Order: sequence, then C-alpha cells, then structure tokens
Amino acid sequence: MRLTLRKSLVLTIVLMLSTAAAFADHLEADCPLSLVATTSASSPFSSSPHGVFRNGTVVYQLRGDRLTTFNITALGDVQVARDDLLDPLVANDVQGGVTYSNGYLFVSSGAGLEIFDLRNVKGGPTGVAPISVSKTPGMHYRRLTVMGNLLAALYPQSDIPCVPNGSVGCSNAIDLISIADLTLPTVVGRISAADNFLIGFDDIVFANGYLYSTGLGGTFAFDVSNPGAPGVAFISPVIGNFLATNGTSLLAIGQQKLIGVFTIGPGALLNYFNVFTLPSIFNRQNELMFHPEATFDTTHLITMVDEKDPQTGRSARTIAFDVFDFTVPFFEGSDDRIYENVTPTLPDEVKFDPLAVGPYIYVNGEVSGMQKWGACGQIAGDVEFETPQGLACGGAELHGFVVGAQRILRVEVFLDSTSLGTATLGGRRTDISDTAPVISWRLPVNLDLTERGSHDLRIVGTDAAGNTRQFASRTIVFNGPGQNCTGRRRGAKQ
Repeated sequence: MRLTLRKSLVLTIVLMLSTAAAFADHLEADCPLSLVATTSASSPFSSSPHGVFRNGTVVYQLRGDRLTTFNITALGDVQVARDDLLDPLVANDVQGGVTYSNGYLFVSSGAGLEIFDLRNVKGGPTGVAPISVSKTPGMHYRRLTVMGNLLAALYPQSDIPCVPNGSVGCSNAIDLISIADLTLPTVVGRISAADNFLIGFDDIVFANGYLYSTGLGGTFAFDVSNPGAPGVAFISPVIGNFLATNGTSLLAIGQQKLIGVFTIGPGALLNYFNVFTLPSIFNRQNELMFHPEATFDTTHLITMVDEKDPQTGRSARTIAFDVFDFTVPFFEGSDDRIYENVTPTLPDEVKFDPLAVGPYIYVNGEVSGMQKWGACGQIAGDVEFETPQGLACGGAELHGFVVGAQRILRVEVFLDSTSLGTATLGGRRTDISDTAPVISWRLPVNLDLTERGSHDLRIVGTDAAGNTRQFASRTIVFNGPGQNCTGRRRGAKQ
C-alpha cells in the first residue's frame, strides 16, 4: 500500500509543479507555530476521557470529570470562563470515546454512554453548569462520531483483548445509535466486521453525509440514511489506523509512518490528493510515528509527531507539530520541505485532541493542561530566557523574536493584565530563519517588587495590517519582594 501511495505522489508532484502558479500565491508554507498561552490542568490526565471542542465563542476542554470553558479572544490569550465538575461521570474509562455536536457532549465512561447539555455553558451571569441529560449503562466505546440524530460508536479492533489462539471469531462492530431522544439513546443498527471482507475497524468519522471507517481491511464509506440497513457506498484498499476530516470535502487516512489525504467526491468517492510522510530532521533513539489524531483548517493539515513507546506501541511523548500547507506545491527538495512547517513542542509530554480554531491550535497536554499554539499566517515568536533563569536586581532585560506575514510594527509586554511597556525592535535574526523576516525585540524591566505568586508574562505584537495578537506566554513564579532577583556577581583580584 505504501508503494502505491508513493507512486501516486510522484505523479501528483509533476502535475502540481506544472500548474504551480495557479495553485499557490507563494512557494513556502506559512504556518510556523509558537506557544501562545498555557492554562494549568484542572484534573489529572489519568482520569480521562478527554477532548477539546468549540462552541461559538468558547472552547471546551474535557479532562476526566472536569469540563473547563475558555473564551476565544481576538487578542489570542486563553481566558478561563468557568470550570465545572461533571458529577454523573463516574468510574471513568481512561480511553473512553468523546464527541460533541450542536451543543451536546457525548462521553463513553465506565458508567456507560453519558450525554450532557452544554448549550448554555459559558462565562458571565447568563452561563450555567453542564446539565446531565442521560446515562445509559452497558455502552462502552473508544471512538464516537455524530451526525444529526445518529451517533456511531466503536471499540477499535486494535484494542480488543483477543485470545492469542488464531481464532477468527474475535471481531468488532460499529453500533449505530439513535439520539433523536437524547434521554433514551437506542441502538438501531450495526455494521459487523465479521461480515464479508471487512476484517476489523480501528476508527470512524462522519464526513459529507457518509460514515467512513478504516482498519486492516481498508477504508469504507457507509450509507446510513437507513441505519437499520446500512449499505457500503465506497471501498478503498488504503489501510489506516486513524481518520481525520474537515467534515465536508477532505478525509485523512493515517498510518504510523504516513498520512494519505483524499478529497470526497459525489457518492462518497475518495479521490487521491497527496500523501505526507514523517519529517526526517529528527534524530531520536526511539522510533517516530504520527500521533493518531489530526485536525484540518481551511488550508492546512495539522498533525503531531510522537516518539513511539517500544513496549506498548503507543505514543511515549509528543516532540513536534507537523503542519502541511495545501497552498504550496508539494515539491520534495529539502527538509523542512517547502509545504511543511515543523515546530518542536514543550514540555516533555504527550499532547492530545488537536483543534484548529482560526489561526490557533488548541491541544490537551498530559501534564501542561490546555495549550494554545499559533498562528498560521499571523504573528509568531517567543520570549527567550537564559539558563539558569534569573532576573538581576535593579533591573533586567526581557528579549525575544517575532515574525509575521506582515511587517511587525509594535511588541508590547504584559505581566498578567499590566503593561510593562513597548519593546524596542531590533535587527533581522538569521539564526532562526534565513527566509522569513524574523526580528528581535528587547525591553528593560524591573520586577523586584512583584508580589509573591504565579504570574503570566504575555507578549503581544501588532503588524502593518493592524492585526494584534498575543504570540508568546510564559508562567513565572515569584517568591515576593526581596526574593525576586539575584545580585550581580562581581569578581576581585588579590
């Protein structure tokens, strides 16, 4: 299968290079990422299920039995609107499936299938806590996807604890569940992998009105307009471990080493678009793999690269974002490839649930909590701290770099919501990039009297087009006046 995809890739490259002018306005990817903001975890990640979802002007983060609601701000900062305990979510399934649609959250926990009403969960005086709609015991799944009044649910073939005796009776199935009555979810149909040549299912998504599945038997599209009698609408021999979609026109079929992207045509037809492989710029002792979750925005496929745990075969840690730009010719000439932006991540952890919201990417950090990275085609950069970290008494200097699609006019530094001043912009940085207009910024500060506690250092940039975005954030713990700085060492000769 991999050879077939690579042969198709060569043909695609030739065709795209011959029409590059019509396909792209530029010849380099435009999605470098930087850490914009972090909000500490509200609960341990081991108390999963977990997920990140958008509802209008808010983003929800689920971590076990807690749902945190964040406001989406034009500036780019992460603001916690409320944090709620989902009391009915008991006996959690660590890998339980989660999905969201039209204001309702669907969670497979150890207690069964639970449904919550989030339509009015928001900050301010009109916001309310999540409302438990129903809890149906006996329904345990690790993949959920929803379309209208139909919920599809799956326990992946790769997770089934089959007896190692070569038995052919160990197979899984996709349950089709009617949620027309949210208080009484009912299984109304089933697609069994034991039928014919399906072999097994590892992931499912709804896209363009069809239910797509992937696994060892290939990738299938099912017509579930009559869930009691689902039918096969399209068959592809491409084997996959996971799926991602924009819900309408694009479907990504992922394996550990490559991801094939297809456009969805009439009748659920999958048309080959391109195949993306792991970047070769990393030198790690452990084997690398694509993280089994990805997300789309309008012109990018946003993936993550993980180190593979040699014992479990699952993700050991996430080391980078790998973003593929569809507006750039897929020319294989260098690393980083011109259609690709690779951004190392921090801290040392596994990240989950990537969600593209505008120019930003939200992820659920195993240790860090909610992280917001950005920004595709916007302003990116960082604040740089020397090691060991410390501020000199009597005044110190903060500095970093900034880059944008437009010329950067202003960089302002905030401690929490208090402005520390406007930074001085310096010359072009060539140690970071020799192509993008990366410039340095510097600001003298005196933080000796900052009160004890944790404070957020926030860096905000403004470009020539008038866009103002927070592009970097660091949390700093101060010990209090008299202990916030270190005296400069002076040497003496005898």
